[in-house]
Amino acid sequence: KSIPAAKYPKYKGEKCFGMRINNLVSPIEWTIQLLAIINSQHPEQFRFLESNFIDKLYGSDKLKLSIENNENIDLIINHFNKDENNFNEIRSKYLIY
Repeated sequence: KSIPAAKYPKYKGEKCFGMRINNLVSPIEWTIQLLAIINSQHPEQFRFLESNFIDKLYGSDKLKLSIENNENIDLIINHFNKDENNFNEIRSKYLIY
């Protein structure tokens, strides 16, 4: 079922399957895992946008390259978690409350 915001739905009239996801503990880690799974299960159909927007979202091309090269995605997740922990440690000095 198309949503009102979709001006030109790509799959209008076609039966599509999806899932609803609520209350993720770690949405970024979950999304990284999902991208890797979809790529491994559907390598011929899965493609990142040519604009490389995923690189802008992630902050570098490491995520895209790791997924495209079927590398161990846990390395990306661990790196992301380490960066998040470092950021939180630095940020804590500046929090007022």
